Amino acid sequence: MVFHARRRRASLALVTTAALLALAACGSDDTSDNSGREAATKQVIDDAKERTKTYTDAPSDFPADVPLSAPIPADTNLAYLQCAAAVCAQLSELLQDGVDALGVNLTIVKAGASTADVQSAFSSILEQSPDVIIVPAIEPDAIASQLEEAEAANIPVVSTGIMGIEKYGIDAASFGQPLAEAVGRLQADWVAANHDQDSKVVFYTTPELDFFGPEGDAFEKQLAEVCPACDLRVVDLPITSYGSTAPSLVVSDLQANPDTDIAVFGANEPTTGLPAALRAGSIDIPYIGFGPTPSNLQDIENGDQAAGLGLDYPVLAWTMVDEAARLAIGDPLTAVEQEQFVPIQWLDADSLSGDLSLGWTGYPDYAERFSTLWNVG
Repeated sequence: MVFHARRRRASLALVTTAALLALAACGSDDTSDNSGREAATKQVIDDAKERTKTYTDAPSDFPADVPLSAPIPADTNLAYLQCAAAVCAQLSELLQDGVDALGVNLTIVKAGASTADVQSAFSSILEQSPDVIIVPAIEPDAIASQLEEAEAANIPVVSTGIMGIEKYGIDAASFGQPLAEAVGRLQADWVAANHDQDSKVVFYTTPELDFFGPEGDAFEKQLAEVCPACDLRVVDLPITSYGSTAPSLVVSDLQANPDTDIAVFGANEPTTGLPAALRAGSIDIPYIGFGPTPSNLQDIENGDQAAGLGLDYPVLAWTMVDEAARLAIGDPLTAVEQEQFVPIQWLDADSLSGDLSLGWTGYPDYAERFSTLWNVG
């Protein structure tokens, strides 16, 4: 993983955009130099605001737009490896809804938190010889041998949150490396668009989750471009802290670094319970995160969380079902599916409404859209 945890970007203050360098070199006196730098800085911030606005006004593209070439057989069997994280349980329910609409079968195999548990769960799926296997954002090296077995048995694999799928013989990814990198850039843009250029920023990462590598790298690189005077530090939140000690770890870190201006979470899930923990620790700091869960969305609605880069979990789950159906009958993936993208959008208290119990969606008619493509319903 290229992204190094706990590395402080002390050199960020020395990094400038190409525009700033060019303008600084052209001036013949302090006044013109300062004016040029200010104009260049304003342009960089304006550009960051415009990119942020693009993902605030509407969700990104719907991932499926091509009907299946033929009905999928009713005896098609899909299998889902459910990880121990809460978001995997959320996806399990959404996947079941999609599979029910498609009219095929789904076996859900729950795994514990340890690597051995995950490997055992995957092995039990392989023993059932399903037509397609769906796996969540688990560390791919931990299941490399099982993925090789699936490939040898000609069982397609659909994933979400696993990077570099070609290396592991994975056939489709509804949330792949291109999206992870876009998320990192957009989070950096949001910081520049909403905070001072000399802000002290903390990025919370989880090395055990594969997508944090490219997301964190992209965030660091983009922040250096759009906020060169920002001071960035990076802090680990272990996957084992999710749903338990993560809020207390964050509070302890912020108490040790009281000058922090903005907290950025590479995944929003570990912030569950954070608002209460911050209040108990007498800490008042804005924070944002990627992929807010239903409880995180409630925090955004309440004004406890500044904003969240929404990941459309309902569409993500049904996209995996769509990809599984296409692989099962030999259809190619759609163009957006090949790009490994699903809808994302910046969310704040003013943009949320309706039933969020299964997560935010930018396409409330997603079920009808997919059902039309599947020739069902």
